Amino acid sequence: MKLGIIGAGTIIKDFFEAMEELEGLVSVAAISVRPESLEKHRPVYEPLGIDVYSDVNKMMEEADIDTVYVALPNQLHFEYSMKALKAGKHVICEKPLVPTADQARALRDEARKQEVLIFEAITTLYQKYFLDIKDLLSQEKIGSTKIVECNYSQYSRRYDKFKEGIILPAFDPDMYGGALMDINSYNVHFAVGLFGRPLSQAYYPNVEKGIDTSGVLVLKYPGFICICTGAKDCSTGSKANISIQGDKGTILVDSPANTLTTYRLEPVQGTPESKEEIFNHRMTEEFKMFAEYIKNKDFGAFEEKMEHSIIVMGILEEARKQTPGTL
Repeated sequence: MKLGIIGAGTIIKDFFEAMEELEGLVSVAAISVRPESLEKHRPVYEPLGIDVYSDVNKMMEEADIDTVYVALPNQLHFEYSMKALKAGKHVICEKPLVPTADQARALRDEARKQEVLIFEAITTLYQKYFLDIKDLLSQEKIGSTKIVECNYSQYSRRYDKFKEGIILPAFDPDMYGGALMDINSYNVHFAVGLFGRPLSQAYYPNVEKGIDTSGVLVLKYPGFICICTGAKDCSTGSKANISIQGDKGTILVDSPANTLTTYRLEPVQGTPESKEEIFNHRMTEEFKMFAEYIKNKDFGAFEEKMEHSIIVMGILEEARKQTPGTL
């Protein structure tokens, strides 16, 4: 997979840390940055053999790339993902993929038309322990699910500035910021990845200056409730972040839904099992899979993952509608 990157924010620094574990699978040939920051980034990337562009269209025309990684602010995801698809490139787009389910469908349809693939970069779905938990549920290791609680609360370093009246993208409603679209989206992906589309939903946000700084999303499934809590104005500290409670046992996770580095299976009867490993960088597994999907032109994986993303985008969209005039 030969990448051309659009954007040079914090997530790209994380990605280059993961690149150390992706040698032979993923290479970066080019990066596109804002014209005003071109001279800042050239000394960083050109010594790595990465061509630096200030024009996205020129990068996609000239650079030796087959895939575009869109790592821009949320409100730009649709425009630049569509631009890359129309140029015949595969696309990996950071989460949240787009603000609406209709936009997600439009990207899927364009990818079908161009016979290329597009994937949302959501680490949750590719973590080993997520797949383990999915397997435990399919084996009914905890019996019938009754209550699911996912809490990803992390005090944002941008929240203090927000309280001072400095509105950065993470808290800007016009840029689809807020706790739901950022931190709580991991919980929604986790729930949909395990249980599919909910029957109904309700969102209860704490709103400041027209944006949700924290909130609780309640998803109703047949026979059980899933509670997704996301906060950027407070923290859970060291408290366990996820629990899946059934009538025969419980699965507990002591890490947030974007990393899933531990879990415990505690049956009502029997011996508890605990899993904890030191994994690779949290972005490594997803990019390994993207490289494999793109190499094999796995349209089955594309359809499956895009249907998942469409469901999640629909949930997030509906949650925003349930708080009119605030998000």
